[in-house]
Amino acid sequence: MIEQYKIDLLQQSDPVLSKIINQVGLVDYKINNSNYFKSASRIIVGQQLSLKAAKTIWNRLDSLVIEWTPDFLATIDIKSMRTAGVSNQKALYIKELAYRLKEKTFSFSQITTLKNEDATLSLMGIKGFGAWSAEMFLISSLGREDVFSVSDAGLRRSIMTAYQLDKESYTASVKEISNEWSPYRSIASLYLWEWIDTL
Repeated sequence: MIEQYKIDLLQQSDPVLSKIINQVGLVDYKINNSNYFKSASRIIVGQQLSLKAAKTIWNRLDSLVIEWTPDFLATIDIKSMRTAGVSNQKALYIKELAYRLKEKTFSFSQITTLKNEDATLSLMGIKGFGAWSAEMFLISSLGREDVFSVSDAGLRRSIMTAYQLDKESYTASVKEISNEWSPYRSIASLYLWEWIDTL
């Protein structure tokens, strides 16, 4: 659960966001940190898909991969992953990540010790992991509270609607708007995601 004082600070910082928070009510901040490999794979699966499509494909893949470890993933072939609905490219990305973890050329435990900017850059070293994927991992898996994803489609739609911006004015204004929410930009994002889904 998000501490009330953090919500209070967000509401004090931005009257538009304050109204959104009042409309949405309580938001549960769920952190998926029990298995970083699994949560990173889920982010890869969800890239450029609707929430509904991503959930459907993920559930199929999760049923296939009984144990989310690099060793077990190595026993699953690409064809089986594609049957679950994962694209060939994304299946290769997940395979590559599993291989790097197995060979110890990449470590999630090291990521947890880095500041947000450095953690983002390190995560972007994973094949198939761009800025958006890294930002989602920081928010959902590491529980970093001051992350904002400029490129996220849901946040862009929500902010453009709430602040009555067009594409051009969004690009010009989004940094200034989101900076007002620091150091709790991730929490603000959760409310904006929830709010746009209610419209």
